[in-house]
Amino acid sequence: MQYIGIYYLIVLMFSLFGGVNCECQCVASEWTIWSSCSSSCNNTLGVRSRERILLSPETCRDACSLNTTETQPCNRDVCCPQDCVYSSWTSWRFCYCTNQTSACDLNGEDVWVCSRSRIKRKKEQCGGYCDNLSSVTQCGNLCCQKNCIVGDWSWWGLCQGQCEQKGTQSRKQRILQEPECNGTPCEDVQKSETRSCDVGCCSVNCVLGDWGSGVSVMQPAVTVYRKEPDLFRTQNVEEKVARKVRTNSNTKNVQNSSMLIVW
Repeated sequence: MQYIGIYYLIVLMFSLFGGVNCECQCVASEWTIWSSCSSSCNNTLGVRSRERILLSPETCRDACSLNTTETQPCNRDVCCPQDCVYSSWTSWRFCYCTNQTSACDLNGEDVWVCSRSRIKRKKEQCGGYCDNLSSVTQCGNLCCQKNCIVGDWSWWGLCQGQCEQKGTQSRKQRILQEPECNGTPCEDVQKSETRSCDVGCCSVNCVLGDWGSGVSVMQPAVTVYRKEPDLFRTQNVEEKVARKVRTNSNTKNVQNSSMLIVW
């Protein structure tokens, strides 16, 4: 018993004053369970860890080099959701103008109808998203372009030119539809024709001259004094048919059974 007491006393003294380093025996705890994968599909590493427990940490002074963390791939057999893959949209094409409600349902008004499309390059997998939209139609109540439309020829116009000479007259195609929204103007599609024609006699209105000089009335004859080229008319004719009285003398005797009043 005496020797045992001395031994413990020596051990206590060595421990109090630093003692002698013994060989470290690092002992770690059991591994913890694997943690859940950060993603639920393949090619993603799951991480599990364990803690170490040192029996003599004061003596070994953390000199233990045991690996306390392990990693390994997880969920290799779980499929990852993948969305479908489409090509880029084509440009708007096949545009036309319609007033059918079946195309755009815009109360029968003229609308633009255009479409575009794309190609599905890869299908969706494992519950991935895909809108399955391979084509789309766009409608709008925009101004629809309309070209000028012409029909039959119109009647020949009036003959233009100088009296009793040759002239010209023309005609054009009738316009059935005026252009709208930068459509083809009628000047580009409407045709015209010109032909020769006879102008014919031109109408001349009655023109009265100045008053005559003097008038002397005698029975049964009327003597008219006038100067050339004065105009005279009688009371028993209308103004529209007044006629010129031209003579080579300065006087003229008018024989009549009734009196003529001359202007």
